[in-house]
Amino acid sequence: MREVEEADVDFSMDTRSVADKVAPWYKVAVSPTIIAFHLTLISAVALVMAIILGQQ
Repeated sequence: MREVEEADVDFSMDTRSVADKVAPWYKVAVSPTIIAFHLTLISAVALVMAIILGQQ
């Protein structure tokens, strides 16, 4: 990006053009994929905590 002139940059954070193609944020936040990902992280942290605290 630093080599492109500022006038030639077409980057935009305006999501209106794709808003009808994606579920609302609250449905995405509780999607099965995200829930599984967070449960995996929480389980891994709990397992490591149990192992560390069990050694003391």
